[in-house]
Amino acid sequence: MDNGIIKCLDAPTEHELTILKGHTDTLTQWTFSDDGQRIYSVSNQEKLCWDLTTEKTDPDADWTPPTKLTQVSPDDRWLIDGDGNNLILVDREYKNTPSEKRFRALKARFDPAWHQVQATAATNAKNWYSATVHLALLMKNDPDQTAFYDDLHSSIQNLKLQFEQQKLDLEPHLALVVRESLKLSRGNEWPNASFEQPEVRKGFFEFRETIPRWKTTGKLFEIWSTGFLGVAAHDGNQFVELNANEDATLYQVSTGIEQDAVIEFSFAHRGRNGDDTLKLTITDLGPDNAIGGSDDTVLFAKDYTTGKVAWAVYHSTPEPAIVALGNKLRFAFSAVPATGGRGPGTTEGNFLDAAEFGAVVATATPEAGDVMNGEVGGRIK
Repeated sequence: MDNGIIKCLDAPTEHELTILKGHTDTLTQWTFSDDGQRIYSVSNQEKLCWDLTTEKTDPDADWTPPTKLTQVSPDDRWLIDGDGNNLILVDREYKNTPSEKRFRALKARFDPAWHQVQATAATNAKNWYSATVHLALLMKNDPDQTAFYDDLHSSIQNLKLQFEQQKLDLEPHLALVVRESLKLSRGNEWPNASFEQPEVRKGFFEFRETIPRWKTTGKLFEIWSTGFLGVAAHDGNQFVELNANEDATLYQVSTGIEQDAVIEFSFAHRGRNGDDTLKLTITDLGPDNAIGGSDDTVLFAKDYTTGKVAWAVYHSTPEPAIVALGNKLRFAFSAVPATGGRGPGTTEGNFLDAAEFGAVVATATPEAGDVMNGEVGGRIK
């Protein structure tokens, strides 16, 4: 805002609409006329009357400001306020225009990817209050996401411990959304097995920092839309490539499998430029429920090699029984060797789709030409 200038501003976006040159010193009073067609403004040395229709001062207008000063026009459309030498006019109805409604709806839309990033950052920083709030919002938005349930309950336990150590009562400080989300039951689904979220541009691929339910030891996930470079998804419209732009492991962590339950898995794998190999590792994280501790137990580990011609579906049926120990479980896919293309061997290869785990799993259904555990398979359940 410049000295001596009246600005008409769009309230929601604060973009200038109209600039009226006028006062050269500090404003002391301002008001609408009784009919709302004029603004009377007074500074230390000047009195100006503004015609809103012509957007100019009217030197011939009678100086008849109302006895009672008002900052809102009679029709409630406009608001005026002073700021130094400037008079600011705000259109209060702008929020109801179609473009602004679209803008506000977009800004108000829940963004799960953003909340996931914030929850992860807060967890890494051991900011349990912040982590709990973001996880509660994610849980409320998508209660079938078992990972949100698990992470929320893990975070709230850490938060309770933190408050107990400080001899404080947590209950009065819990946000309403946290209270509501803690009442929700754990979902029975293993969602986003086929990497349908977040949705990427059709016919292309994208790097993303987060994928609902999945985590990576690297910085990015690489999501392909079905048909990109002639590769169709095995299930749904999207799949991932393990070899994004660095050596990394794609994994999920679950706390919902009870001790002595038999673990099942099913997933679809395909090479990109030739024969690619990935390793599936299922690890019990032990009483500390953290990877890398001395109490970790590898329950299952196996390499799977698949060519680039068709998807191969692999599952736990032919394997020895994998028995849960009752702690958190980590299901991890790691790229072993991949047939290199235009880039290094670690940056291209190992397509993954329809990856499901749990005590009861619906085996990925092979399509015509797909391979089932090394053999061309039909449809099985």
